[in-house]
Amino acid sequence: MPRGPGGAGTVLIQAMQNIDRALSAAGLSNIKVSTTTFMGAFTDTYPPSRGRFSAEYLNFLQPNGDVSLQFALFQPNSNNEFTDPKNQLRYLNLFDANLDSVYAALEKTGGGSLEVVVSESGWPTQGGPGASVPNAEAYVNNLRLHVNKNGSPRRPGKAIETYIFAMFDENEKPNDETERYFGLFSPTTRQLKYGVKFN
Repeated sequence: MPRGPGGAGTVLIQAMQNIDRALSAAGLSNIKVSTTTFMGAFTDTYPPSRGRFSAEYLNFLQPNGDVSLQFALFQPNSNNEFTDPKNQLRYLNLFDANLDSVYAALEKTGGGSLEVVVSESGWPTQGGPGASVPNAEAYVNNLRLHVNKNGSPRRPGKAIETYIFAMFDENEKPNDETERYFGLFSPTTRQLKYGVKFN
């Protein structure tokens, strides 16, 4: 998100507070206001205990080496799990590693008591390497099972409030082609693109 004069990053918190006040005034205080967090806003995300907010949101993440597709799709095996050398927490998937790097960054800035809500997580069905209907189906269904279980290694014992991205493909979205194909449904046929188990 751009920073500096006129950049959206400078007004994001104020905009969210305004939306929250408007919802409360309309008697809708049970609706939560959220925003996405670009993982490029963090540095040292690997291992998760080293997570820190970057000085500038536009910095790219430090290279962490190759992340296996199975690790990203919640399909753990002994070749793709790792143990954080700082705290000995064991990670079986990329979702937990990313989430715990956010928690580590919050703890370092005095926000350790905050709970993170994952406002969007999904997998594209086309548009790039690893983007496919079978991978999207595996990711979304494994994500649903995972977040309803035992939390992350750093915050165990409770469900992780998570929202699936997105309801429909955004086939007219500019820029990165994979960004267009995260939808559970096709925008033209309105048909579900793959099986999703919500119960």
